[in-house]
Amino acid sequence: MTCLALASALRNPLLYAVGRVQTPTAAVLGLPHAGGTCRLFRGWERLLPQDTQLLALRYPGREARLTHAPFRRMSDLVEQILSATLFLEDMDLYLFGHSMGALVGYAVCQEMEARGRRAPSGLVVSSSRPPWSVPDNAPIHSRSDASLCEELLALDGTPPEILKDPATRDLVLSPLRADYELLETWTPMEGPIDSPIHEIHGDADTLTEDDVNGWRCSTTSDFRSRTVPGGHFYLSDSPALAIHCLTDLIRSRRTTDHQ
Repeated sequence: MTCLALASALRNPLLYAVGRVQTPTAAVLGLPHAGGTCRLFRGWERLLPQDTQLLALRYPGREARLTHAPFRRMSDLVEQILSATLFLEDMDLYLFGHSMGALVGYAVCQEMEARGRRAPSGLVVSSSRPPWSVPDNAPIHSRSDASLCEELLALDGTPPEILKDPATRDLVLSPLRADYELLETWTPMEGPIDSPIHEIHGDADTLTEDDVNGWRCSTTSDFRSRTVPGGHFYLSDSPALAIHCLTDLIRSRRTTDHQ
């Protein structure tokens, strides 16, 4: 990928470059969780292959894009991601999605294949139910603020003090509610994707063996699963575990491509 192609891609406010690689041959697009931001991926660039550019998705409605309306439909978000990544088609593109981000990544893979675009070289799904699984606690987006706060605290990813302050609580809950609406109104296309899927989750998370098998059935290509210490937000404490899973995928694909 040339510097011009990367610069062109970064004109889209949806993308944020985490570090800069001079002459990248591959890119990783990090997709945050519901209510999450691109800061989830800060520091990851130091552990990726030297020729791999790390990009993070900047969802609207939070941080630097606070004044932008958040997406409420998966199709709208996917359309924007496809537009943002159009300049990256001459290189290997890997997707890493945590929780909601995993489902966004899967939807992107489906749509790229449906349009005949070059499919991503691989998808890492972290702490996520499979696409066709409906959570027992759905719908969440129509719940009261108090119930949404309970959901966040149960996942152990948001400091309680943030939710106690009305001003900061509103900044968290508004985009979170939109993200849940996006997920809960989305119906995946039928059939698996062709991109390899590597799945990773914490041993204290609520995911089951059926969830893992659901991801296994979601690809026609290579599938691997890994359980690591921790809960739903295991990567907040141990990002290296997630990055290791990602680099394993990149190296395995490169080995396959050279055989």
